[in-house]
Amino acid sequence: MATRGINPAGKVTYAQYRLLPEGERYELIDGGLVSLTPAPGTRHMLAKRRLDGALRVVVEAAGLGVVGDAPIDVVLDEGHVVQPDLFVVISDRLAIFHSEGVRGAPDLVVEVLSPGSVRRDRFEKKSLYARFGVREYWIVDPEAERFEIYQLTETGYELARLVEGNSRPVSPLLGEVPISPAEAFAPLPGWR
Repeated sequence: MATRGINPAGKVTYAQYRLLPEGERYELIDGGLVSLTPAPGTRHMLAKRRLDGALRVVVEAAGLGVVGDAPIDVVLDEGHVVQPDLFVVISDRLAIFHSEGVRGAPDLVVEVLSPGSVRRDRFEKKSLYARFGVREYWIVDPEAERFEIYQLTETGYELARLVEGNSRPVSPLLGEVPISPAEAFAPLPGWR
């Protein structure tokens, strides 16, 4: 697919990425366009929305920073633009917010796995976030019904906590977050 003079086989810059038509969602990884379709399912949406609420209680209500959510461009550099499901920027770094999105690495990123994103979230984006200095990375797994909390070290991410059932996550960056996997993944009444 060629879009407005963009050749997806070659390297795409952030300036070219900004020319893409609205509607379809993409990320830019190593200068290559990655489509974010098909859309994730209901379990993904519910877990994301519930986690968003819990993070806002801990972060925004306490004045620690801002919680952001997709779709918003997080520009790590000219060849890397992502749209994390959720992210946190601590108050002393709010200057990375700009009119077109965020320019720089958030302090914490949350990716909720969907069938089409497992490989990208577990490997490509995990490596990318570590390389750009995201201090904490959560992988939220609806299939396993757990949260994996990784903390950045000198050698990359190390698993800080594996949270399952009714346990509450304790973020190395934020402290306790008031939601358990059981709450995040609870089905809606009449769920099929």
